[in-house]
Amino acid sequence: MIGIWMGTDWCSSYYDTSHVANGGNGMLSMDGIRKPIYHALAFLNRMHAGCLQRGPNYIVTANAMNSYYILCYNWKRYSYRYFRQEENDLDVRQLSELFENDEELCLQTTLARLPEDMRFVVKKRTVNDENGSLPGEWSRFEYDRNLDGRDVQYLRNVCVPRLSMHRQTAEKGRLTLTATLKAHEITLFHVYEGRS
Repeated sequence: MIGIWMGTDWCSSYYDTSHVANGGNGMLSMDGIRKPIYHALAFLNRMHAGCLQRGPNYIVTANAMNSYYILCYNWKRYSYRYFRQEENDLDVRQLSELFENDEELCLQTTLARLPEDMRFVVKKRTVNDENGSLPGEWSRFEYDRNLDGRDVQYLRNVCVPRLSMHRQTAEKGRLTLTATLKAHEITLFHVYEGRS
């Protein structure tokens, strides 16, 4: 069960709000740029109904057609520094200091009881500071508040998950996927039968 307070930052914007991202609670910035939470919910929406397995940082779902979705995430808790500052005094340049750590997380998942020696397509969608994250992309503009319309359009276009694909064979009916996730990274694997 998920509750969303507001969909867009327009609800928390004022006449003098000039940031590309103003720290609002929405899934979209006031300029319509998708935030990481938007992609996280879109990833959840893709999951199949049949949950095979879940753990502290992953969920594996499947359907009857040998199609699997594996959602992995490296969520970080706020550190004490976050709670010692007024919310309006937080600076986007200091985001990493507000969390418990920035350690990577290695996850390995094995799908079993697959048709032996079958080829599978593995699609991977990733959102992290380097791929598709509004704070990460905005940092490449030095967090400039005075971006023109073309700059904002560029951010709208690049704040999407990175997509890659490879093929992998199920050896002895098993297929192992490994992911190294950066802090706050969200990765969605889609594994399905491939055509030769």
